This record gives sequence, C-alpha cells and structure tokens, in this order.
Amino acid sequence: MLDYGRWQTVLKHTRQSSKPSTVAVLVAMENVCFEQRSKHSGNAFVGSYPFLATMSGVHEDTVRNVVELLEAIGVVKVKRNYDVRRKQYSENYYTLLLIGGAGGDGNFRGGVMESEVTAESVALSKEKGEASKCPPLPLRHLDASHIKDKEAAMAAKREAAAKYKAEQLAVADERRRQEEAELAERQERERIEKEQRLERLRLAEKKRKADEEAAERAEDARRLAMRTDVGSCVAAIRSASFDDWDYGNLECDVYSRFDRQTFNKALEGLPAQISDLVRTCMKNNAWIFQ
Repeated sequence: MLDYGRWQTVLKHTRQSSKPSTVAVLVAMENVCFEQRSKHSGNAFVGSYPFLATMSGVHEDTVRNVVELLEAIGVVKVKRNYDVRRKQYSENYYTLLLIGGAGGDGNFRGGVMESEVTAESVALSKEKGEASKCPPLPLRHLDASHIKDKEAAMAAKREAAAKYKAEQLAVADERRRQEEAELAERQERERIEKEQRLERLRLAEKKRKADEEAAERAEDARRLAMRTDVGSCVAAIRSASFDDWDYGNLECDVYSRFDRQTFNKALEGLPAQISDLVRTCMKNNAWIFQ
C-alpha cells in the first residue's frame, strides 16, 4: 500500500541530482509489489537488478546504488541470494517498509512499521473482488508515466532508425544499379571505339599497300618508258665514259638500262664515229655485252 512517510523519507535523504533515478526505482518497486501481491503478500516482491533496471528505465549500476541508499535510510529491506556456482547475485527478496507518517498505518517496530498480512486480511482482500486488483494510488509527479514515454521514444527512435536504414539501402541499391549501367555503357562504348580503331587501321593498311602497288606500277612504267626511249639512250651513250678496250660505264649505265632494240636504234641515230666506237668496244668485250 502507498506510504507517504516512505516518500517523505526518500525525498528528504536524496540529493537533487539523483532524485529522478531514485524516484523511478521506487515507483518500479511499488508497481512490482502490486503485480506480485498474490505471491508475496503486499509490500514484498522478488526481483533482480537487471529486472528493476528494465522496469525503471535506468542503468543497472544506478539501480544498485539506489537500492543501497534505500536500505541505508530504512525504506527497503533486501534479502540477497548469492549464486555460488555463477559467483553472482540472483533474484533478491525485497520488502518495502512502512514508515510512520501521514497516510501510513501498520505496527511500529523501533520507529519502523512492517506490514503484517494475516489470513483475515487476505480473505477480506479476496472478498473485495475487482477492487483488490486496483493499482496503488499514483503519486503526483512520481508515477511511472515517464517509463512509457521513454519506451515510446525508444520505439519511435528504432522505427526512425529502421526507416533511415531502409532509405540508405534503397539509395545504395539505386547507386549500385546506376554504376552497373554506367559500367555496361562504358564497356559498350569502348568496344565500339576499339572496333572503329581496328577498322581505321585496316583501311589505312589497305591504302598503304595500294599506294605501294601503285608506286611500283608507276616505277615499272617509268622504267619501261625509259628503256624504250631512244632519245634518252642516245644521251646516255654520249655521256658514257669508255674506249675501244675499256667498256667503262657503258654496260651498267646504258646497255643494261635500255632495251636492245632501243639501244640499236640509238646507235643508228649517233654519228658514225661514236657508233663505230661503241660497236668496237662491244666486240672487244663480247663477254660483257652478250
């Protein structure tokens, strides 16, 4: 049951900075007492530090410090159960003590009242029916509504985080698709450019071969024209250096460059002195002019 003397004692012996956490833990204890009223008779309950931390919305170390403070000022009595195998405390047995004051009742024991629930009080509580299920009267500014607000805020925060994560995943997926599309487009563009470059090289090589063949044909035509040009042959004979026995450059610069028929026609067009000298040289060096 609600004891204003207990709350007055807590608020009196608690620093201003730690009042919110202390109040939250004490409200959580009273709520757990109400929830476990059928098992532990009113102002007692079984719980652990993590359980109280979840119910009050504060850190487990803060719950531990608050419980020690409530023990020190005589508001809570704790019977601790130590697990030897796990080397840690398990669920403890908490009793909320009734302190004499406005709104409090019970039996005084050394200035502190402990609630005594007899068989008659239990039967009376059962006869009350639905009225016995009503929660303890909420204290002004000391109820557990902040826990619900904190849970709602945490749920909204988780929802916003999930929504943000989904948006980020969607953005990353869209960016990945764009990158894949850009990569495929770049690869296709490079393939087309490579094919065009190879085609240009093929055409350039084809043109080079065609130019070489045309140049060769032109050179052959030029040489053929020169070999049949009587005038050029006459000029070559006149400029050649030779005598009766020494053919000099007559063979390489004239005889091998011009056609035989052209050479003979050129001899006919030369003066008799030069044509006779050529024929004498050719006769004396017959092994060359074959």
